[in-house]
Amino acid sequence: MLIFNTLFGMKKISVLFLLLLFVLVSNSSIFKKEWVITKKENIILFTRPENYTSSPSPTLEIINEILEESIYCVNEINKELKVNYTAKVKIYLYNFDEAKEQIGTNGGGGAIPSKRSIYYTYFEIPRINIERNRTFRIGLHEFVHIISFNEIGDSKTLLFTEGYANAISGTYSAKEIEDKYYYMPILDFINAENLQKPTDLLNAQKIIEGKFYPQSGFFLQWLFKIYGVDKVNKLFVLKRDGFEKEFEKVTGDTFGNMEEKYLSYCKSFFKE
Repeated sequence: MLIFNTLFGMKKISVLFLLLLFVLVSNSSIFKKEWVITKKENIILFTRPENYTSSPSPTLEIINEILEESIYCVNEINKELKVNYTAKVKIYLYNFDEAKEQIGTNGGGGAIPSKRSIYYTYFEIPRINIERNRTFRIGLHEFVHIISFNEIGDSKTLLFTEGYANAISGTYSAKEIEDKYYYMPILDFINAENLQKPTDLLNAQKIIEGKFYPQSGFFLQWLFKIYGVDKVNKLFVLKRDGFEKEFEKVTGDTFGNMEEKYLSYCKSFFKE
């Protein structure tokens, strides 16, 4: 009787196991592959498989284009910031119809520099970067955040955090024109009326985003030109408190004198 009960119990467990397995297999979403992982050099790209959502996922051809674009971005940033970033970058591309829920926006994305990761929306139509005369699906901005953080240091001011990214990309935001996406040159957002002083840019919380972001990039481009990348990289990690004094130690120029030169440059520039 004991043997019979044991065998009966084992059969009962087997039947329950088969039923559970049937339910799991029937529910295909449990076994749904979440990511297609593709690698090239130091780029690891995560994209959604075909038919993952209602919005299209990248094809193999587009995946290869994005990998090449990403390598281009890393190389360009290394060259322009005079650094040598060789670590891996992970890129997670979310389909358009899921991006807002997953990463908070379907108009772009963001980066977590400490994790060397980018989280971005996949756009079927690549955006045109007029400054660089080429198209991008991700662009340089988020790569700048990762490379500057890991190669230069942790920026203590929003001016340098975002200013670097906008200066290197040469663009701010994007808008649709004639059914094509364009990254707009930062100069399209700046004029003599909304011009901000460097002191104001350091106090970024007092300036609305639409004015601050393009001007931070424009100002950093000017700093690179006047003082050189090596010195400006040293400014990148300075705290807001005492920035003006440290600026003079790094550049040999007073902050006030720099501000006058910048405003004078802007006045002549925007008159042309």
